[in-house]
This record gives sequence, C-alpha cells and structure tokens, in this order.
Amino acid sequence: MHTKLVWSFIALSWPTMDGNPAYLDEYSDSVAASSGCPTSPVDTAFTRSCEEFVQFLNQRKGRSLKNLPSTPAQQKMFRDHPQRTSTFRKGGEMINALTKFETGYDDPDKRRAVDNCRMACVIYLNLIMAEYGDFSMAMEEFLCSLQQILEDDADDSSLSAEHLLWTLLSISTSEDHYQMVWKMSRLVGVVKRSSSQTWTTVENALRTFLRLPEGVDELQAVLRGWKSESFLIEANTPIDTSEQWIGQPGHASLATGMNMTLCSTHCQICPLKPPTY
Repeated sequence: MHTKLVWSFIALSWPTMDGNPAYLDEYSDSVAASSGCPTSPVDTAFTRSCEEFVQFLNQRKGRSLKNLPSTPAQQKMFRDHPQRTSTFRKGGEMINALTKFETGYDDPDKRRAVDNCRMACVIYLNLIMAEYGDFSMAMEEFLCSLQQILEDDADDSSLSAEHLLWTLLSISTSEDHYQMVWKMSRLVGVVKRSSSQTWTTVENALRTFLRLPEGVDELQAVLRGWKSESFLIEANTPIDTSEQWIGQPGHASLATGMNMTLCSTHCQICPLKPPTY
C-alpha cells in the first residue's frame, strides 16, 4: 500500500497552490533542522524544502567536479567501481529510461506523469549517491541489487521511468529507505513549482551526475541554465489560476494536487496503482 500511495502521489499530482501537501507535516521541521537549512518562525516547511533542494543540487555539482577522472588515482577509482561506472552509461537501459522522449500522448496528464516519474527517479538515485558516496561498496551493492531486481522482473517490456520509480519505491522496507523516499517526494514537489526551462535544466544536470561527466566543459554546459536565485523565486511564486490554459487541470485539481488520470498504457504496473491518491 505504501508503494501505491507514494507512486500515485508523485506521478499523478500537479503542483499545488500552497506547495505540495506532503510538506504539511511536522516531520519536515525536523528534516529541515537536521539538513542545516535555515529556519525562522516565518519560514514555511515548503520554503525550507526549496532551500534544501538548492543545497542538494549544489552538493551533487560539487561532488561531480571532484569525481572527474582527471588523475591516475581518480581513474583507478572508476575501474574499482564497475557498477557505478557502467549502470548509467550512454545507450544503456537505465539511462534510456531516465531520458526524456516523445511519448505520443495527447493527454497532458499522461505526459506529466511520465515526466514526474523520471524526475523522481533521478532525484532518488542522486540522493542515494549523496548518502552512500558515489564510489563506495555500499553504492556498488545497491546498484547490483537494483539491477538484479530489474532482471528478475517478469515484465519483459523495455524499462520505463514509471516502472523504475515503482521498483525504487519498493526496493526496501527499512526506516532509512522510507526517510529517503520522503525526502525525494519533498524535492519532487519543489521542482514541480519551477518553470519548464528550469525543470529541464535540473533534470539534465541530475542525469549527467548519474552518468558521470567526462570533463569540466560537459558539466558546465549542463549547468549553464541553473540559477539558484531564479529557482527559489519560481518555486515560491503562487500559482496563478485566474486563467485556464489548454491542458491545465481544473482549480479543484490544482488545489489538491491530484488528477484522475492513470499514467501510461505501456507500463505493466499501471493496473496495480490506485486511480487516485
């Protein structure tokens, strides 16, 4: 049940007028405090989550710079961690599932759901790497286990972002895993409030961090559109529902962050999901 609810909450919700409903929980206060995010009486949980996201992205950027294979020692580190260096290689099944493509869906809710799943996956995987360390035995074991689960899956269709998110959500029942899922859901909710241009920049950057950039130029190119100040302004700007554009959910859907549309027809896990959250 946990997996069904969280999957639907992430995949099927649009941005809400007052932030993401997941933030309206006292647990976010303790998370913000432990993560070092600034807190003040006037700060909202959502505002702190926005700051938390900026901190997260900047930390991953810094780690990616340090991981560039520019010295013999760093090159040896790459060779000593084959799962980390091969799992997200160009053209591989995993990175293909995490790359944006034209779904062919006319329904904006369906397109949005695929995008939400893809963003959630790249955020979760980067959170795991930030927690374990990009080049660590714990990360090697995690990726090996993930690959084994996907290989053992009875579904023989191509790996999709929707399917991968379902797998990541259900990969463990430990308390640490649930806390990581909770953090991921908060950060996804923050990005849902950003512009489409910022969304694309964030997604491309997080995917590049997974794939391991080959040089400084590649890293700089993918981060050229990232401006933390602009992101914070976008995320904290109230949603204007005075006018309806084509494909926008109704006022009631925006208010609750929900819609009634299932994700996509090609993914075998769709029949397992509840229609709404």
